Amino acid sequence: MIGYQELLQIIIYAVKALTRIYMPLLALLWNFAIQYGLQSNMAFLGFALNNTSYLSLYSYLYGGIFPALVSLVLGISAIFLIAGSGSNPPTAYRIKIVRTFLSVTVAAGSMAIISLLLSGLQVPFHVLFDKGNVDWFSFSSVFSSGVSASAGDQASTESVIARFLLLSAYFIAVTSLLAVLVFRQALMIFFIMAMPVITILACLDIGVKYAKMAWELVLEFMFFPFAVMISLMLARIFSADVALNLAFLLLPSILPGYIMFSGRNLSTAPLMSFIGGMTLGGVASRSAGVATSFLDSATTGNPLRAAASIALAPAADYRLVSGISTGKGDKKHLLDDVKNEELNYRKGYQG
Repeated sequence: MIGYQELLQIIIYAVKALTRIYMPLLALLWNFAIQYGLQSNMAFLGFALNNTSYLSLYSYLYGGIFPALVSLVLGISAIFLIAGSGSNPPTAYRIKIVRTFLSVTVAAGSMAIISLLLSGLQVPFHVLFDKGNVDWFSFSSVFSSGVSASAGDQASTESVIARFLLLSAYFIAVTSLLAVLVFRQALMIFFIMAMPVITILACLDIGVKYAKMAWELVLEFMFFPFAVMISLMLARIFSADVALNLAFLLLPSILPGYIMFSGRNLSTAPLMSFIGGMTLGGVASRSAGVATSFLDSATTGNPLRAAASIALAPAADYRLVSGISTGKGDKKHLLDDVKNEELNYRKGYQG
């Protein structure tokens, strides 16, 4: 029968083995994130806009429709404007005709407009990417100080677990960054394909809001790589500060939730913004917090207090999410409760 000490040694050995795997895995995922997410040709969709199959699909969907549609709208607009010129047509009527003409024209040229904007933004982004001659493809060149500072002395159980949790936080952050960058590309490619249809909705009063929202999202996604690069530059500058280093690495994973849902009067905005920040950033930040508490508990000799937060924190997160999604209770009250619980956990760490 395996005793407590033997079981603890097996767990520590497994944690050490996983910790050794983390660094090469982090380097590989980081290289993928830069190469397939932030390299200028990928970040600004040069690979998609020069793809003959993608362009053929776009031409197949819209090639035979837009010339006839533009001609039809031009003809109808001219007829109504000429017919109503003698009777002095109402201003609202003329505005609708002009709006219809503009919406069809912009829809027909949406591919050219987006391509021109992406090509224009690619130039300053390339300059920003090359600033400082940093090897962005190497994970160790950006985060070496932060990761090495988190290594500590692995002689104690607390230090081994802290090292594992901090590297787990970096792993979650890098994986989230890769997922967000690739998902942003997929959304951009989809929006380019769907933008003509969405833009034509502006012909209708009810569709103006959705057409405007779609173009705002596309523009925000165009500038998103700049926000990511600035955040990564700050992460490199503060690489010696593990908390800030990790926070700046997590920041790009949280931003899309606010970009897509904040201020757009969507019914799911509060919940989706919360989930965007909690699922991607919360797990890693909690791992870093628990790792710090393990190091602090080394002086008290009671690391079990730190481990308790792993079990208790998800319950608070679930209560907050379920309360917001079902509309029960006040969101501020729920947030205050969760904040108070976390303060109690921290007091327990120090006790």
